[in-house]
Amino acid sequence: MCFTEHRYEDAQLLLDRALEFNSRDSECYFLLYRIHGGDRAKSLASLEYLDNAIAGGSWYETEPSLAGRERGRVLLQIRRFDEAVQELSMASRQRFDDVEVPILLARSLVYSGDISGAIDVVRLAVQQFPANPTLNIYFAYYLNWKNGVSSALDFLDLVSRQLPGEPQIYLESAFLADEAERKALYLRKFFETGGKDPRAPLIAVEAGLEPTEDHLRRFFTDGGNRHLDLLERLYKAVGHDEHAQSLLEEMAAGYDGERIVDSDWDGFSEERHYFVNGALSSVHLDRNQDGRPEMVVHLSEGQIVAASLFEDNPSLLTDPGATARRECKLLYHPYPYLTQVVYKTASEVRTYEIEPTGFEHALPVSRSTFPGGIKLPDRASFIEERMALAQAYTLNVHSRSGEKAWDLLDGTVVRFTADHRAILVGHIVTV
Repeated sequence: MCFTEHRYEDAQLLLDRALEFNSRDSECYFLLYRIHGGDRAKSLASLEYLDNAIAGGSWYETEPSLAGRERGRVLLQIRRFDEAVQELSMASRQRFDDVEVPILLARSLVYSGDISGAIDVVRLAVQQFPANPTLNIYFAYYLNWKNGVSSALDFLDLVSRQLPGEPQIYLESAFLADEAERKALYLRKFFETGGKDPRAPLIAVEAGLEPTEDHLRRFFTDGGNRHLDLLERLYKAVGHDEHAQSLLEEMAAGYDGERIVDSDWDGFSEERHYFVNGALSSVHLDRNQDGRPEMVVHLSEGQIVAASLFEDNPSLLTDPGATARRECKLLYHPYPYLTQVVYKTASEVRTYEIEPTGFEHALPVSRSTFPGGIKLPDRASFIEERMALAQAYTLNVHSRSGEKAWDLLDGTVVRFTADHRAILVGHIVTV
């Protein structure tokens, strides 16, 4: 009952108690998997629960092929793509009537780099499940890649006549269409069939379709206020229309809670921006979408005051019980002048005051298009920054002169000049 009523904490407690009496109860483990399976931060734990359900015997013997599908789903979530492909390929030979299996398998193949393999899966699956919107959309992606937009749109037009009540078909067509008139036709059908997706009014505004005010209101009604990347695009799309800009800022103002960036729209965000009374308070960067941020930036009154960068314990990749993460916390006053560095590991915390003051360490962030926000680095620049940090806990800072300086963490700060000489410029005092 607790599970069906979404009272997951109560359900977890009762299931844990049940397992104290029967540690091999496969149904209990499977329910625990269901509780944690939708939370990427707990995906490793959910995989362990699922494996225990399989090992328990009774549930696995009842639905052996379902285990492969669910294992594949979790492995896809935690980005172990080759394993996901292996698991889902086996499940596809067992669950011929399960449309989810080819969908998950195609996604896993794409992420693993096997585009031709994904195409083969979709081509076969769309023949077996012709009424499935997702597979038809995937097949349209294939046609667009192979033959161009016109071929993909013709196919989606055919599908929309066979499945006239599926709004997602019209939305995907609107994404692909270049002509404003055709795009407007698809969007109108999307709304008429009950479609709700903030990307639809966004692309209407981007295409210059009127009335702009109605599209702006629909964007917020359909949940667009939670999606910071869409908000930024919308703000850019209204351009110099002062009335539209004013209306947009009015509807977005005073936001409390979380705004996300989910670029591939898979339900797992790469960024989480937290707002209090409309002001940005912190940003969590999770580029690999594993539920554990690699960077957290803290702000006060619009200014950066601290940033934490994390490195995973390698055992986290194989041991769901491992929690130790290495953290480097940088404190600024004012930004970008670094005043303190804190290193945290599983066994120790080290705090350093920077002396003399005046060292600059600008984070790889910038102001976003949308007022009051900040833009975090893309994958390439972020990895570059992290590599600099990872070298024996070396901290990359800059002196006032602009020449590179490095904190060697042995009490010495040196400046590297153009002729590769190291000059002492200060020291770090442990507190």
